[in-house]
Amino acid sequence: MAEVVALEVLKKQDRYVIPQIPRFHEYPHTLFLAAARFVLSPEYRQHNSLQDQANDANILLYLTNSSNVDAVFPQHLAADDATYQRVVQSFAERFKEWGSIYVRYAEEERPLIERTSRFLSKFTTCRTAPGPKQPAPLKE
Repeated sequence: MAEVVALEVLKKQDRYVIPQIPRFHEYPHTLFLAAARFVLSPEYRQHNSLQDQANDANILLYLTNSSNVDAVFPQHLAADDATYQRVVQSFAERFKEWGSIYVRYAEEERPLIERTSRFLSKFTTCRTAPGPKQPAPLKE
């Protein structure tokens, strides 16, 4: 259920779910694939900095158990633009190598993700966040 909710968050281009991925009990292949595609998309940089992109790429690199020295999770990178760009590029290259494996695993997970999504679609109360309630006017 958490993976389906996290996928919904990513669809809204919200990067804050990415640091939570390492906390999943089971490896969320579909979520990882969606997060990787989002981090490498042009849309990511429309609302986020290069440092944010490098930090998120760094988290995803760590999750691949890469021997890449750029992947130093959970430390956030504090460097310069050239370093940030190298981390993002390193992740992009790594994703080209094994992205098809995640596509295959995500395809295997699809029936469960779809069933869970249908189940959760019944619960709308917590999903729509109306604005703050206004206090009732005082009666004189």
